[in-house]
Amino acid sequence: SFIALLNQEKVATPPSNAALTLIETAVNSALRASSELKDTQKANLRVTQLWLRIILWQLRLRFGYLQVAEEAAQTSMTYHYPLEVAKDLVLSTRDLPVDSIKVHGVGLTEKLFDIASAAVDVLARVPITPSSPHRMGAGPEDDLNYMRRLITRLPGGNSIYDELLDKHIQQAVPSMVLGGGTPGQSGHPT
Repeated sequence: SFIALLNQEKVATPPSNAALTLIETAVNSALRASSELKDTQKANLRVTQLWLRIILWQLRLRFGYLQVAEEAAQTSMTYHYPLEVAKDLVLSTRDLPVDSIKVHGVGLTEKLFDIASAAVDVLARVPITPSSPHRMGAGPEDDLNYMRRLITRLPGGNSIYDELLDKHIQQAVPSMVLGGGTPGQSGHPT
């Protein structure tokens, strides 16, 4: 089952890439743009959808389904995909009040941490090329800065997840220096 895979339990038959693509299609179509949703609903649904995309990417990585960008049929099957998800997270949460995210508690903080950690893993192991998703506009480090500042404003963020993320960055990409910045600036968590 999907939960067994999520928990990294051994399964008799690993899922096919086609099965993961069906799940991905369902995840991607589950949330439609709607002004009828409250900010708290948007926050929970957007972050959870992006987190599920990361989980599916990690499963593809684990089972050897990822491809180099030039050969991949879709970006979610590339090694750079977590950087795209990080960018989507910035774009889909920057218009939301921090309180609409904060209300969901430490569970949503952990999902943000998982997304940020996957982005760090990619930055550590996959070279950024001119054809990477961040060739224009803000780069992956900017997105990581945004996520880190957001995490520090959420339950468990300052006391648990910021330190864990800092350690992960220092171990994976010791040359990376993230700016502290001030949350609440234009384009940053408010």
